[in-house]
Amino acid sequence: IGGEIKYSPSCASFDKAIHCFVIGSDNALWTTQQDKKGGWYPFKKLGGWTSASPAAVVATDANGSQALYVIVRSKSGELSVIARYKDPDTDLYTWTDYRGLGVTSGSAVTCVPMGGTRVDCYGRGSNGEAVQFADVLVKPIIAKLGGEIDKRPGVIVSGFGKQVRVLAKGTDGMLWYKRWTASQGWQNWK
Repeated sequence: IGGEIKYSPSCASFDKAIHCFVIGSDNALWTTQQDKKGGWYPFKKLGGWTSASPAAVVATDANGSQALYVIVRSKSGELSVIARYKDPDTDLYTWTDYRGLGVTSGSAVTCVPMGGTRVDCYGRGSNGEAVQFADVLVKPIIAKLGGEIDKRPGVIVSGFGKQVRVLAKGTDGMLWYKRWTASQGWQNWK
């Protein structure tokens, strides 16, 4: 695909194409997408100044259409989002400006759609603990999940948002997981 990147990429399937996002050597967010023949378009700069891997996620926007959201972390740890929405007047997709989310993370975040307009992100808190930023695009609710993790966690959602598993590398070098279910809430790390 090309490009020069600093951190791990994040990709999402949106509007019948794969969209990938990277942080370039200039610390800005860049994007590319796969064309219909399987090749890749040249990278396009989306700007900003970031200090960690981006997190791309597709969710429903306020108008009921699918939108592509990319959450990034600034040098000071603040999370911001840039989104690609469908303009209801023209049916064309356009990028918004960056918007601060009002929360900080000690690491890059992993974000997952939870149904409708809700997107939850998971990262590392200031003390190294796992942190959930629930409903991050609307009004984030921060929940400390405990434990001590080394990097941003991986997250799996199943059962139409009724079960979440957070997987993370602990400071002991081992893989740990924590499970949430709609009926039981958060369980202990295993």
